[in-house]
Amino acid sequence: MEKVDNINTVNDTCVYKHPCFYFDDTLIFIKIESTLFTVHKSRLLESKEFSRCFKSQESSQTQERNEGLSAEFPITLQDIELSDFEAFLKVLYAPEFSNNQPSPDVALIISAYRLALLWQFSKLQKFLLSFTWRSFGDVDRVAFAKEFGLKEWLFAPLVNLCQRDEPLALGEARKIGVDSLSLISRLREAFPPQMVTLQRASSSSSIHIPLRSKRSHNSTTSRAKCVSCLQKDAWVSEETELRVSSCPNAGWNGHIHV
Repeated sequence: MEKVDNINTVNDTCVYKHPCFYFDDTLIFIKIESTLFTVHKSRLLESKEFSRCFKSQESSQTQERNEGLSAEFPITLQDIELSDFEAFLKVLYAPEFSNNQPSPDVALIISAYRLALLWQFSKLQKFLLSFTWRSFGDVDRVAFAKEFGLKEWLFAPLVNLCQRDEPLALGEARKIGVDSLSLISRLREAFPPQMVTLQRASSSSSIHIPLRSKRSHNSTTSRAKCVSCLQKDAWVSEETELRVSSCPNAGWNGHIHV
């Protein structure tokens, strides 16, 4: 642990800074566009990127050493949107275990996560991921996952959107993008949610209701994956060719051909 200097102690006993709970309340001045912010240094030290910058600054012998310590010499952040930084600070100053939790506003959370990822705030990233999964609906989960490359997030919300009764609204379609919209539309057309419900009901009551003729996986004209396998290939692109067929083993579980 780092030793505390210039503190009078009894019998010359050494005093050390606690590694987790000795907070540096120095205010750091940050400028974005034409707006000035002050942020507690202890908060910024949660970032690997800012921590590296501060260590480099301490060893500097130039004017850079004073950067961020006054309004006259703020740290100027280039290529950062003012609205993104405002959203980031709202989340940064909303403690995980307090009642002052961030609102489940999609734009705010996405902006905050974008900067937490950029500056490597690992603890804040984990908190936002958990918060997003609990708070977002299926459409917003898909949009979030696609922006940040979270392939493993796509399976559950895509399946939910395929199986829900209501079709996608225009605003929802814009959020998830053309590729995901194409996938969902084709699956819903081939396997209407009402028919899926009928099949589940027939399976649970042991009464067989023929819904559709079955085609084999071994067809020479198709390569199929059932919805249970969608998790492996959930990350579709606009170039992906999507074709839908039925599975002899999965009944009305949709198949995606890529």
